[in-house]
Amino acid sequence: MNYFKKQLYILCLLGLLGQAKQSYSQQLPLFSKESNSLSGDWLIGTPQAKAGLFKTKEGHLVFSNGLVSRTFTTLPNVASIGLDELTGNTAFLRSIRPEASVTIDGFTFDVGGLEGQKVHNYLLKECIPSLKANPMAFKFHDYKIEDTKPRFGWKKRPNWMPKDMPWPVPGKELTFTYTLDQQVIDALAAKNKSDQNRALLLEDKFQHLDSGWKLMVSKSHERNSFVNEGKVGEIMALENAAVFAERTVPQEVKVLVAKMNKGTDQSNDWGLGFGLSLTNSNPRLYWRASEGKVVFFDGKRDNGTFEVGKVDQLWFRYEIADKELLAQASLDGQQWRTVGHLPLKSGDKIQLVRVGKMDPNGGNKDGKAST
Repeated sequence: MNYFKKQLYILCLLGLLGQAKQSYSQQLPLFSKESNSLSGDWLIGTPQAKAGLFKTKEGHLVFSNGLVSRTFTTLPNVASIGLDELTGNTAFLRSIRPEASVTIDGFTFDVGGLEGQKVHNYLLKECIPSLKANPMAFKFHDYKIEDTKPRFGWKKRPNWMPKDMPWPVPGKELTFTYTLDQQVIDALAAKNKSDQNRALLLEDKFQHLDSGWKLMVSKSHERNSFVNEGKVGEIMALENAAVFAERTVPQEVKVLVAKMNKGTDQSNDWGLGFGLSLTNSNPRLYWRASEGKVVFFDGKRDNGTFEVGKVDQLWFRYEIADKELLAQASLDGQQWRTVGHLPLKSGDKIQLVRVGKMDPNGGNKDGKAST
């Protein structure tokens, strides 16, 4: 999606009360309720009122046809700040809101509008200058006013009409053009890469042991287990024993995330980890709990470290991006730190994902028992 090309057009239409026409000029006439309001009964008379665009002494735009008017500010963004019935001198607008809301490629944007109105059941003109534009909204770019154009092909029914009526109804059309600025484009680019905007292909919260998992449990002790007292994923194991679960994942997967709690584990080389079995290597992100750091093993050697201190839980993450595997860790599951990366060879695919205590090479071999 090219956000640089995103523009939005909002149309406002007002009909002419009478047949007088006015050409548009950038030098807008000054609006006055007294001189620009109708007098008499416009339903039975032939009022010579013009629909047009005016300005106020404050520089606001007023779109009016003598019966009703709509007032806009354009700074710091377009917003409706007045909606008035002129013959009765009645104001209807109480709250400033976005002019519209649109969703593009799953992202919802405000269009125009201002923020900061504290009370929304009445609107004081004095508070308008203090209101701010939403930085993530479509911003005002330009406007133009033209004669109304037919919006669809209307087939006249003369037998239903007292006289031949023009189509489109004579009047004026006010068009605002909006754009997204660079600040929004940059924010969207970052948001588009976030995991929340990816399709979820597989999720397991270990409420029970899914049949897709294969357990690799060390034989070094009878108590070694990936399921402790019915709790799936609560590992019981000796310090240098391998106990983990592995499974296949969908081939189209691009991101893998695992959340881990160290419990009482104080292992280093056999620390809790998040491992992969690739076509050509077995990388592993693992937790050296007693040293307070996360290490990335790229399949041949330790290749990256992240100091995490004495925390109780961590998030591990892999992402396949630009022909490389990014290995990341996080203290909160939101802000990620890249621990290391591994270039991927042509045809390199994820064959298995592993969670738990693996040996230093990402496998299921045991080390020497502690003395």
